[in-house]
Amino acid sequence: MLVVLVFGLIGLVFGTFLGFEAAWMPPKDLFDYMPIMMMAIFVGMFGLGLGAVVAYIVGDFVSHGWSKPEVTNLIHLRGVSRGDGSFFLGTGVIQSNEYYFYYTEVGNGGIRPGKIPVRDNVTLFEGNENKPSIKKYTRKLETAWHDWIALAPHREKYEIYIPADTLKRNFDLQ
Repeated sequence: MLVVLVFGLIGLVFGTFLGFEAAWMPPKDLFDYMPIMMMAIFVGMFGLGLGAVVAYIVGDFVSHGWSKPEVTNLIHLRGVSRGDGSFFLGTGVIQSNEYYFYYTEVGNGGIRPGKIPVRDNVTLFEGNENKPSIKKYTRKLETAWHDWIALAPHREKYEIYIPADTLKRNFDLQ
């Protein structure tokens, strides 16, 4: 975060300097300062964007770890393939997305639905746990001072634990 702010301040100062250099005569009243302020704001915003890019690049090189898991007990789990699409001005797109849909208990006796997209960040374990559950891990920077110099992309991984012999194995070759 500090990198983004430093780049933004450098851009603001540099933009002010450019604005004064671009002015063909010294400013006399408030309206003469408007192009200078606009240049400073524009270059400052460019500096903030550049600082964010640099912080994300630095974030890829500093060490990462996974948070402690958020454990959710399962009542029901099923996998479904769902088709989505859009149509606009004679053209369209159809996509197929797979999800794990699940139901969990909440503290007041209610049931809450949820879904997890099926990607490479989901691992299914059969028969390893006594109680069916989902463990959600969030990627984070390992040390607190890394938060000042880097931005880490938000990434999650899931471990789904189900009872033994509940996974239906099916091979469909076409």
